[in-house]
Amino acid sequence: SPFRFSGDVAGLEAFYVAGSRNRTSVQLVNGLRPAEGDEMESVASTRMDWVVTNQYMWDDRGGGVTAVGYFGTIAGLAPGEPDLRSRYTRLGISANRYVGPFEGLAGFVYSRDSGLPLGASSDFSARTLSGKGYWVSGAYTVQKNYLTLYGRYELLDPDSKTGDDAVKRIVFGGVLPINVPEYMRFGIEYFRDLPPEATGPRRNTVAAELRFAF
Repeated sequence: SPFRFSGDVAGLEAFYVAGSRNRTSVQLVNGLRPAEGDEMESVASTRMDWVVTNQYMWDDRGGGVTAVGYFGTIAGLAPGEPDLRSRYTRLGISANRYVGPFEGLAGFVYSRDSGLPLGASSDFSARTLSGKGYWVSGAYTVQKNYLTLYGRYELLDPDSKTGDDAVKRIVFGGVLPINVPEYMRFGIEYFRDLPPEATGPRRNTVAAELRFAF
């Protein structure tokens, strides 16, 4: 299912804080539906999705681990069958650690969709897809001016049963606060996309951003 965190989400969230380093939240939010271009949008509905998140800080510098689970249903994936529903699950975990001016970060996401339509058919009897994605990143911050340089490797495999369909990306970039507090920051990033050979050529992209915060 073309799941995206986008649009306005309405719901209810409750927190449980254990000590000074661990926080658990449970959310009940309105669901999602397909929109044009395979994007997703939130809709006000009596059908609700569940989100569970746990955050644990293991040091005073902000390093820690975060785990999240999203459990939802979606209707309307099959043309002409607006009431047929598919179920989707997203499980993710990420962690970061500071050692002096260095920071390491890694994350992993697992996805599972069940009750998916078979192509243009509305046969929801058996089709189930699972996928995964992960990234590893390292950063170094120059203490004098807080310039941060980073690199990251990403991999996204949308279907674990299909070989040679993983999309890979290599990223290098930097972020510089122009003033402190950080009301203005400048960032520049280079990334190289490595799609499967059958889907398209490799691409190189450079992006720059000047951000103002008020």
